[in-house]
Amino acid sequence: SLQLHQDSLLLIGTDYGLSLLNIHNNQIKSWPHDPRENSNFSPRNILSICPLKQGGFLLGHNEGLAIFDLDTEEFKKLPLTSRFLSAGQSYFSSCILADEKEGYWIGTNVGLLFLVEGKSGELRIDQHIRKEPNAEQGLLSNAITSLYLDKYGSFWIGTAEGLNVGEIERLKSEGGQILRQNYHDILWSGSSYGINRTSMHKPFFEKISFESSAGQLCNNKILGINQDIEGKLWVATVGGLSIFDEWEESLGQANCFHLIHELKSDYLLNVCRDRTDQMW
Repeated sequence: SLQLHQDSLLLIGTDYGLSLLNIHNNQIKSWPHDPRENSNFSPRNILSICPLKQGGFLLGHNEGLAIFDLDTEEFKKLPLTSRFLSAGQSYFSSCILADEKEGYWIGTNVGLLFLVEGKSGELRIDQHIRKEPNAEQGLLSNAITSLYLDKYGSFWIGTAEGLNVGEIERLKSEGGQILRQNYHDILWSGSSYGINRTSMHKPFFEKISFESSAGQLCNNKILGINQDIEGKLWVATVGGLSIFDEWEESLGQANCFHLIHELKSDYLLNVCRDRTDQMW
């Protein structure tokens, strides 16, 4: 996971702890995971990073959530409980989205969590939304892989079984049963089987795979998607980086980049654009 801080610092979540890169001088400071320490060590497998409104960062990892204070360089576990989540239970926190008004949405492998601040400033679970058996609406899966809030106020939720969308304010008050399909524009989503192009004007999914793109998509397993300032679509896969010229109705021509094109690895976990429009 990647999170830009103060225009010049890039927080990097890795399998082995947290790192901080100064993008002006390329200096790196790291806090490795060290279970031999009794406390104040970085979690491993950091999957998501989100700035906290009161300062510090919320870290999602393969055993739950932690809070990191960059000023003191201290880590603190964040214990959470709900009627579906017992004290001390481990869970994957794969993605975090800060709500514009209050709280934080957390995508986990045990459903969707909404955290708010308590009276003393501690974070607690306000809602725990899960897939309901035999429900016609609601979450498609309890395994949440990505979260996105578009400019129309629609809340897109990527799951292991498909894509949900709902109105974020109604979701807070009514829960997962209002999740539905709503189309305004074009949304690109990645999966283990290729790219899905969703039209928000009419209900359809178009699938682009390694096979259907004649190899322009480097691999069918997609781990990250972002768009550059020119409108090109950057797709991080386990087999290289694909950069597509995006047309209004379909994907245009693409270039597939591998190790031979000076990539450090063909196995790409993410791609992001910073405030200076550089792609990482």
